[in-house]
Amino acid sequence: MSRRKNLTRALGSGYAALAVNIIYTLGSVPLALSYLSREEFGLWALVTQISGYIALIDFGMAASISRILIDHKDDKHSGTYGAVIKTGWLVLLVQGAIAAVGGGALAPLLSKILQIPTHMTSTFTILIAFQSLILGVSIATKMFVHLLTAHQRYDISNYSQVAGFAMSFIVLWLGFRLGFGIYSLLLTAAAGFLISTAISIAGCSVLRLYPEGTQWGKVELRLFKSLFKFGSECFLQNLGWQLIAASQVILITRRLGLESAAVWSICTKVFTLAQQFVGKIFDFSVAAFSEMVVRHETEKLRRRFRDVLMLTGSISVLLGVILATCNASFVHIWTHGRISWPPINDALMAGVLIVSSLSRCYGGLAWITKEVRFMRYIYFIEGLAFVSIAFFIAPSTGFAGILGTAIVCNILFSGSYGLARAGRFLHVSLAEVAVAWLLPILRFLAVSAPLAAIVWLMTKHLPTRMELTVNAVVVGAISASLFWMIGLQPGTRKELLEMLEPVLKKVRLKRTA
Repeated sequence: MSRRKNLTRALGSGYAALAVNIIYTLGSVPLALSYLSREEFGLWALVTQISGYIALIDFGMAASISRILIDHKDDKHSGTYGAVIKTGWLVLLVQGAIAAVGGGALAPLLSKILQIPTHMTSTFTILIAFQSLILGVSIATKMFVHLLTAHQRYDISNYSQVAGFAMSFIVLWLGFRLGFGIYSLLLTAAAGFLISTAISIAGCSVLRLYPEGTQWGKVELRLFKSLFKFGSECFLQNLGWQLIAASQVILITRRLGLESAAVWSICTKVFTLAQQFVGKIFDFSVAAFSEMVVRHETEKLRRRFRDVLMLTGSISVLLGVILATCNASFVHIWTHGRISWPPINDALMAGVLIVSSLSRCYGGLAWITKEVRFMRYIYFIEGLAFVSIAFFIAPSTGFAGILGTAIVCNILFSGSYGLARAGRFLHVSLAEVAVAWLLPILRFLAVSAPLAAIVWLMTKHLPTRMELTVNAVVVGAISASLFWMIGLQPGTRKELLEMLEPVLKKVRLKRTA
C-alpha cells in the first residue's frame, strides 16, 4: 500500500481515536468532579504526570526499537529482523519490571518532596504503586505497538485506543458507582490497557508481522549495543520533552497546591487534545519519513517534510485562535462554574500550542535520520531552563508566568536550534527554512488573531452559552476560511482535494440515487 494511503488511513483512524478521547474527556471530567474533591482530582493529575517520568526508565529504547525495526522490516526473513524483536523484547521486559517495582518504592520519597498533605499521603502512595505496576506491564508488552509502527499500521493502534477509551469510561462509571472513589481511576487505567493491548496483539498476528519458523534469529549483544546506542541518544531528548510538556502539574503542586493543579489540568485539557490533533500529522508521517531515509529518497523527504511542517503550523494556528476565544466559556459550562482562570492564559496556551507544534517537527527529524547529535542536549537544556525559571516565578506570576516561560524557552532553545538543524539535515538554506516555510504560517496568524480578538471583545458580556456559541461559529468560520486561503499552500490544497474526492463522489452518488 502507498505511503499516502497509509497516512490517510492513519489520520482517519487517529482522528477517530481522538474524537473518542474527546468524548471520554468531556464525560469523565465532570463525572470525576461529581465524585471527587478538587484536591483529589489534582492528586490524580499529579500521579498521571509522575508516571510519565517513571516511563523514562526505558532510556529511549522504545524510540530506538521502532526506528531500527524500520531498517530491517523489508527483509523479515533475514534473521536480523527477528533478532531485533527478541533482543528488544528482552530489554522491555527488564525495564517493565524495574518500572513496576521502582515506582512503588519511590512513592514515600516523592510524597515528601512534593509536600503532599498528610491526610492524602497513603492514598498518593497506593496510587503511585499501582500506577507503576500498570505502567511496568505496559512497557513489557510495548513490542506489539512498535511492530505496528514500523509497518505503518498506525490504524490498528488507533482502533485499540478507541476500544480502550470506551472500556475505560464504563469501568470509571462503575467504579464510582460502587464506591471506589479515586481508586476507580486505577481500574480505568488497567481496563484500558488490557483491551488496547489485546487488539494490538491480534493485529500483529493477523497481519503476520512476525518472522516465520527458523527465521527469528538470536538475541545478540551487537544488536543490544545498537539499540542502546541510539536509545541513549534519544533518552535526554525524551527527558527534555518530558520536562517541557509534562512537568507543570508537578511544579504547580509543589508551588501552588493540589487545587491549583486541578485547575491547570482541567483548563488546559482542550489545548492538550488540540496538541494531539495537530501532532498526529507529523507522528503518522514519521515511519514513512524514516523509510525514505533508509531508501535514500532525500528529495522526497525534503519536500514531504516541508509540506507536513507547514500544514502542522497552519492547523495549530487555526485551533489555537479558536480555542483562545472559546476555552473560558467552555470550561465554565463544562464544570458548572466550579473551575476557571483568566482569559490571558488561553491566549498564552494558544501560543504554546503553535510554537511547540512547530519545534516538535524539527526535533523529530533527529529521530528520523538517526543523527541526534547535540539535539539530545537542547531539549534537556530547555527543560531545565523552563522548570528552573517557572519554579521561582510561579508564586508571583501564577499560570501566566509558567506559560510565558514555556513559550520563550521553546523559541530560544529547541525552536531556533531545530530550525537551523533542519536546514543542515535537509540541505536547505536557512533563509528558506526560516522564511519561505514559516512566513505563510505567521501571515495566517497575523490576520486571524486580531479578527478573533475583536469577536471575543464583542461577545464577552453575553451569557456564557451564547458567548461560546457565537465565538465558536463566527471565529471558527473566519479562521477556517483564512486557513484555506492563506494557511494552506496550493500543492497541499490540491492534495487534500484529491484525498477527499472519493468521499465527495460517494456523497454525490447518494444524492442522485
